[in-house]
Amino acid sequence: MGFVGSFCVDCVGLSGGLLLLWSDRWDVEIKSYSFGHIDAVIRDADGNCWRFSGIYGEPKIHNRFHTWELLKRLKPQFDLPWLCGGDFNETIRLGERKGGRFRPISASINFQSTLEECELSDFQFTGHKFTWNNKREGTGNIQARLDRFLSNFRWKNIFPNAITAHLPFEKSDHRPILIRLGGNQNMGVFSKGIKPFRFEPFWIREEEYLSVVKRACYRLERKIAPKKRELEVLYSSPNSEFLMKEIKILEKDIDCYYILSEYAAGD
Repeated sequence: MGFVGSFCVDCVGLSGGLLLLWSDRWDVEIKSYSFGHIDAVIRDADGNCWRFSGIYGEPKIHNRFHTWELLKRLKPQFDLPWLCGGDFNETIRLGERKGGRFRPISASINFQSTLEECELSDFQFTGHKFTWNNKREGTGNIQARLDRFLSNFRWKNIFPNAITAHLPFEKSDHRPILIRLGGNQNMGVFSKGIKPFRFEPFWIREEEYLSVVKRACYRLERKIAPKKRELEVLYSSPNSEFLMKEIKILEKDIDCYYILSEYAAGD
């Protein structure tokens, strides 16, 4: 796979399990680890020194405070630009969950207050809004944005154009999430047969630039809308478990349209 280094934390039963892999572009020094994290200091090929913490949030809501306490303990250990990423098993905002029973708002508030104390903030992203789907049928279907990257201000100063992408589902009920340090560049996230959009900076000097972009985004939205409606019908179908192939195709189409719309806007 082209990796020269790795570090693994074994799972406990069916929960957890963390794996950090790196190529020869990175000099990685593991500083600490546990069931819920791997913390490392990274020196990249450009001479930047920063910190990455891979996080797996406590799966049970009554134990989630352990994850927030972990982040608070990690923060003061190294005075470096800091990037965190992983499955936090929690949402930050009310709109990041769809379906399921009512959940106390305190769960998200505790996550928010932890991020404020740790001086960590979210990223813009491309792709589908929700990163986790329980793949159940009808009213039993629940979706949420549980997976994300977070960083402090100093890390964003090094990589000001960094953006994350929520990629199509594969075998897991979680989407892979990808962080692009250089912003919106083609990194193999398009479905087979779809050519990536190439933005040329000189286009913004053209008088009709904004009107062309607006028309392109409007056309993309018209294409997305019926696919989203079709996907909602499939999710709520009593036979959704037998329609997973059709569902995955639609999810990939919608993901690609979202990503293309980001490119069309020139972000």
